[in-house]
Amino acid sequence: MTLEGVVQELETDLQRVGQKVREVVKSSNPLLARVTEYFLSGSGKGLRPILVLLSGGFSKYRDDRVISLAAALELVHMASLLHDDVIDNSDTRRGQMSVNAKWNNQIAVLLGDFFYAKALNLVGSVGKEGVEAVAQIINTLTEGEFEQLSCQFNTLITEDDYFQRIEKKTARFIATCCKLGALYSEAPEEVVDLLSQYGFNLGMAYQIRDDILDFTANKKTLGKPVGSDLQQGIITLPVIHGINYSSKGSEIINIIKSKKPDFAAIYKIIRETGSISYAQKKAEQFSQRARECLLPLPECKAKNALRLIVDLTEARTS
Repeated sequence: MTLEGVVQELETDLQRVGQKVREVVKSSNPLLARVTEYFLSGSGKGLRPILVLLSGGFSKYRDDRVISLAAALELVHMASLLHDDVIDNSDTRRGQMSVNAKWNNQIAVLLGDFFYAKALNLVGSVGKEGVEAVAQIINTLTEGEFEQLSCQFNTLITEDDYFQRIEKKTARFIATCCKLGALYSEAPEEVVDLLSQYGFNLGMAYQIRDDILDFTANKKTLGKPVGSDLQQGIITLPVIHGINYSSKGSEIINIIKSKKPDFAAIYKIIRETGSISYAQKKAEQFSQRARECLLPLPECKAKNALRLIVDLTEARTS
């Protein structure tokens, strides 16, 4: 099975998710409608809706609440991207101009707020547990962003600090997608717990891999400027390893602390000191834990697809 095969298997439900998103964000305000359509036109199928739907594949029961959940969680993700682009001053998103670059920061922030509000409104039809989970995700994402901002250019940040940050910014969100997909498909409790753990470990692996790509990808495949994390003061795992475990740690610190940092020099050091390989091994450890969470689950198409997503996360180049 390929990713295209997974998407094809879910095509009908993914179309319903997309339709639900467009339905709830529809607006009579011309500017809001235009900006919304522009942003949505650059969106893909979405990892989070796919995980919600696949996690619901371990039960024969499925109702419209799962579709609404998938749409609400995708709206939360979209809102976080809009706000991230403002915070990071990014001018591209998924290969096109970001909303803040095409219009301005105010419009990007307001559109993100609009999506958050619509997500909470939509999940209100699902039930109390769904509302609480989505509200908690928004809270956790915000905390993670504050932790990232408070540690800008901080060369004393530890691996534990880093893992705590990506847990809040990515892993808990992915875990919630898997948990709610299973829960609202009335899967057994042990299946819900295993899928939640799977999502957490997948999310950790995904974010570490994303941070590696900031050093190894190119702008065309990544869809955003390469090296942008460090230029914004975001200290990721490859840099932490380079500072603490390579012979050129002091050199990296001095460059970061200088008035005009030579980021190209840091990228070169990181690539030459084994820090990329170290981070990749950490990502592979989380990937393996995700696979292990799937082992007790019954064999089915959903399980095969979730296993494939782990493999693709390890191999991703964008």
